[in-house]
Amino acid sequence: MSTGSPASPMPTGHPPTPASTTPAPAPPSPTTVGTTSSGGAIRSTGTTPTVVDSSPSADAREVLATIPEPLSPNERVAPPAGAAAGSATAAGAATAAGAATAAGTRPATRDTNAVADTSLDRASEGAPDVPIPEATQPLGDRIGALAAALTADSIRRAAPPPAAPMADTTCWRVQVAAPNERTKADAMRSAAESQLLVPMVIEAEQGLHKVRTRDCLTMAGADSLKRRAIVTGFQGAFRFSGKKP
Repeated sequence: MSTGSPASPMPTGHPPTPASTTPAPAPPSPTTVGTTSSGGAIRSTGTTPTVVDSSPSADAREVLATIPEPLSPNERVAPPAGAAAGSATAAGAATAAGAATAAGTRPATRDTNAVADTSLDRASEGAPDVPIPEATQPLGDRIGALAAALTADSIRRAAPPPAAPMADTTCWRVQVAAPNERTKADAMRSAAESQLLVPMVIEAEQGLHKVRTRDCLTMAGADSLKRRAIVTGFQGAFRFSGKKP
């Protein structure tokens, strides 16, 4: 007879279920569907198409309202006819991008530069009253003209002053008559002093008694006195250069 402990009975029932090793599904990775007005990216992680809102935010509209309009009403140009079509095309592209995101494909990047170039071409062809900047003088020509003016002014300042005209040092006198008789010469001398208001003298030369001015005059003064003598009746008056008696 055995004295050992009796054997333990085997447990009954279902064996334990091993833990599941299947990984949980990963969330979908975000997809870029557009950009914000400040340059940020708009990403979508859902399956519902995301519509890109390209209009400015309320804060941006408030800031834009504080900026004064640089053009007067007469200078403003109406938007080109193709602008509405371009907006509709942009909206359709946004919807297509959302649909492509829902289907699991990446939307194609739109070339905004090409759209801007097309709009500018349409505006230049069909839009009336497009403002055109005025032509300006090239800066190089302006500097050249200024340099020429400064050079001319420097030459003028460096040139020596013109020489002063030499003074007329010749002794000019006027003879009004030359009778051959002394008594006639005395009478004509008195008449000349009375009419011309200058002192006169009588000088005897070659048998004549010449009535002449006593003092020296300049050439201009002698010419003026000669004309006055002729007007007053001394028809033979003339000027000559000679020494004072």
